Amino acid sequence: MELADDETIRAIVVADAPQGTAALFMELKERRAGLLLIALLPAEPPLVIQAAADSVLDFDHVMRAYSTTLTAARLGRNLIVSLTMPGTSEDWRLNTRLAVLRAASADMGMTFETLAIAPDGLGRALTGLGIEAGIGIGTGTEAAIVVNDGRLASEALRIADASGALFIELDRPGNGYSGFTIDEMPSGGLVSVPTGGDPIRAMIDTARNVPGRPGLTLVWPGELAQLLELGSLAYVKSILDGKPASEANLAAAMNAVWPTGQWHASHFVDPRSGVRARNHMVVGSDPYLVGRSYLSSEAVNMPLRYRLAAGQ
Repeated sequence: MELADDETIRAIVVADAPQGTAALFMELKERRAGLLLIALLPAEPPLVIQAAADSVLDFDHVMRAYSTTLTAARLGRNLIVSLTMPGTSEDWRLNTRLAVLRAASADMGMTFETLAIAPDGLGRALTGLGIEAGIGIGTGTEAAIVVNDGRLASEALRIADASGALFIELDRPGNGYSGFTIDEMPSGGLVSVPTGGDPIRAMIDTARNVPGRPGLTLVWPGELAQLLELGSLAYVKSILDGKPASEANLAAAMNAVWPTGQWHASHFVDPRSGVRARNHMVVGSDPYLVGRSYLSSEAVNMPLRYRLAAGQ
């Protein structure tokens, strides 16, 4: 509350806005009406935080899920297996991604399965799914394994590498996989990772076209909380300096902090009402197919119905 009394402070940005941010913003508004309040990656439901914040910024979970399905289909995959940890069913972002994955898979003629399972049971579950479905996920060449929780990433990446499945990290990019390096993969790894280094980041930064192994891992390396914080600070400063709060200016701010993959910005659409939120924008970047390149995302032409998928 002391910040609200400091007249030199014109805006407050809450990164990874936790539960209770909306209530805090309401109190701050009562104390000082002209203070600009911005929530990044809010844990609270969209309508709750929108009612309290001047601006809400998040990653575009709808576009990322649609882009995932589109890329998997174009790489010849006909099965998408989405992995979550047990007890995460109340996460609105996860539910949004799953709804879009399910709808897009059906539209593209792909089979969609979801598993809520701990890492130690993952191998058996995937093998069992392949036998039950008669698709043969053991060969992996027709499957895409989508990871929605970083705690599953290491084991899922091992299985994907051993089976030839496409590994897709759909949640925020991992900051390294505990107890595991890319060099330990059965293929011998895509890159050499120094001791204590960050395997997934090193793979993203230095991987090249490796004979026989291009394009088995799809990630969004720019979509990190730290980068959204940097981009949002530049964006908020531009607003305070008189520039309009617009999709184009937000995308430009994100491109300035992470120019490697093209950024796209749009207003959040409520999945139940179809109403476009005035003060809530989402950003997304092009996915990176490790061993190939960034993929220019055709998801920007995504049909509106996928924005509404989570409300159906």
